[in-house]
Amino acid sequence: MQALRETTEATRPTARTARSTNRPAEQSRLHRALRNAAKIYGLKDAVLCTGTTLICFIPKDAPAPISPVQAQRLADERGCDVRTTRNHISTLIRLGLAQDECLDGGGRCVVRAANGTIAVLHGISFAPLLAMAEELEEKVARMNALATEMQRYRSEISTLRRKLKPLVAHSALSDADRAYYEKLPRRIASLDLCRLRNLWSGIVNFRARVDALIEDSRAGANAVSPKEESDRSENSTARSYTTTDLNIDSCNSAMPAEKKGGNRPSRPTCGLEHVTLRMALNAAPDEWHVLFERYGAVDWASFVNVAYERKVALGINDTAWALAQAALDRTGAAILVLLADANDIARGGIIFKPGAWVRRMAEKAERGEAHLHRSIFGILNREGTVH
Repeated sequence: MQALRETTEATRPTARTARSTNRPAEQSRLHRALRNAAKIYGLKDAVLCTGTTLICFIPKDAPAPISPVQAQRLADERGCDVRTTRNHISTLIRLGLAQDECLDGGGRCVVRAANGTIAVLHGISFAPLLAMAEELEEKVARMNALATEMQRYRSEISTLRRKLKPLVAHSALSDADRAYYEKLPRRIASLDLCRLRNLWSGIVNFRARVDALIEDSRAGANAVSPKEESDRSENSTARSYTTTDLNIDSCNSAMPAEKKGGNRPSRPTCGLEHVTLRMALNAAPDEWHVLFERYGAVDWASFVNVAYERKVALGINDTAWALAQAALDRTGAAILVLLADANDIARGGIIFKPGAWVRRMAEKAERGEAHLHRSIFGILNREGTVH
């Protein structure tokens, strides 16, 4: 009889052997599920920390995910008041994430048998949290997807508004169009997905309307008589602006005195005496023409103002701008910024440091070694705007 009992005990798997294999993975799953629940229910960090500590006290060989730790010891571990700890546990139970399986009066204990297995276990059970782990995972995935989509709409709305800002001042737009732009909400962080989608759709339609109005305005401005049209090249893509100083054919203050008048001493030229305002406008990049739309009549003064704005955007410091003005005057410095922005100098290639390039060209202009008109002509020839 004794031998039979020993054989039975030897072949019976203990609770320690049956549970210890899956317990680490199960605890990791509980921690992940609790974090997901905190994100869904908006749990405070203190409640999340209390729940995490409770899970850490679940015995490795426990037959069920029950934490038998006493509330006072848990409070000592957390370094907070015991009443606060009980409130945190009550919150977890109220939300259905945990279950009270304590003895009458709230007793929590763990009793082991002679062979070391757990015979009695009372405390806070996380079986409900374990059962809803997959559901919580799916809800968090949907929340993350929703947050990603909302962030995408916010980014696109901000980009559209930034591009619309210089366009709303165009004369082709009506006061109602400008009023619509001004009424667009400035703060969009609190808008839900539906309102963000509607706002994005409205701005996209408004941008299409603005582009159409500006295009129609340009087409009307570019209309010429049949005689004038016959004098132009068929491949001409020159932009047309109303200018106030078409007779000014030079932007180089270093021209000889007999050509510009006055008693200023003559200095070496750098080719800019061959560049007219029309040439400079045709050679300007698209970003410049967006800024030109602010002015009804484009002259050298407005050209310099746009160049100064692009100088800031390109990262050209004030020292380089001052050197360029000293060598070529304000209009000549604006031409240098245009060439740096166009990334198309005479020998081709990209200008990686526009500020250094402007400095170097200003120094060459002082020595009479710069031939900047060749760069302008190269751009015009490439775009087919040379006549």
